Amino acid sequence: KSQVNFALLLELLGEPSAAAEAQREADTLFEALGDNVASEPFYRHRQATGHFNRGLGLSKRGQLDQAVREYRQAATDWRQLTEEFPGNNEYANALRPVLMNLATLLQRLQQVPECLEVLRQLIDHERAAIERNPKVWEFHGHLTEALHMRGHLLVPLGRDDEARSTYTAALSEAEQLRSALSNDRMWPRQVVELSLHLANLDQQAGRLEEARERLAAVVATALELVDSTGVAPGDRVMLRSVLGTLAELEEFLGDSASAQERRRVAREWDQCDPAMLALDNRLREVQARSEEHTSELQSQFRISYA
Repeated sequence: KSQVNFALLLELLGEPSAAAEAQREADTLFEALGDNVASEPFYRHRQATGHFNRGLGLSKRGQLDQAVREYRQAATDWRQLTEEFPGNNEYANALRPVLMNLATLLQRLQQVPECLEVLRQLIDHERAAIERNPKVWEFHGHLTEALHMRGHLLVPLGRDDEARSTYTAALSEAEQLRSALSNDRMWPRQVVELSLHLANLDQQAGRLEEARERLAAVVATALELVDSTGVAPGDRVMLRSVLGTLAELEEFLGDSASAQERRRVAREWDQCDPAMLALDNRLREVQARSEEHTSELQSQFRISYA
């Protein structure tokens, strides 16, 4: 522990290389304790923490394969501790972020089967935690994110039925979170985004009426996101996607009046979008310069010709 504190002090003093070396020495000491005093879970927990921290550092430096190995070892260690000491929440809580970090790296490395397996473990882990503590909304949030990520991976593989059931489960969780945590904008966003994913699957399966109903149900939520403080560029993109896709569906289904109304609303919100306004202003500037340049060329041509 003294060696860990020494590493922290060196970091605060602006000596990262010396701090990293001191941290490595501390990790080596904890490794030895974890290997030789297996009956003491704290040493094994600290050993796993060392693997996790090394994984973080390697990931930041772009050494993803090495980071994956460290994360895998940390996950194995914490899973064993969780099984041996089910009453200690510290080990279960530590397993959660390492599984998510591992899944994220595997996705970046395009190791999709391995990523799906880690997500399965994470989803099982979160569901077990929710079963024990159903009102801890943090667990529901982690589960929603893991399900959402799994759905993204399944769609390109052509596993649409699995993707649909995964997105549906994620949407159910997101709707619970939206209701329980009404001040958190993340969950209305998730509801809209997941509804878009499911509507896309509906369209691909020829279920156009279902897709229309699904999107119509989230128009109000998408409008609330862009008509409130804290609006993000992604909120406006989602609104345009919802209204644009809905207009196309209604047009195809023969409801031209509704389609025109969706497009009118989309145009009105585009006129309020700072990004769109900036783009329009820039286009007008470019067009004006182009016309000015053309006029100059024409004048030069007339003078030269004369």
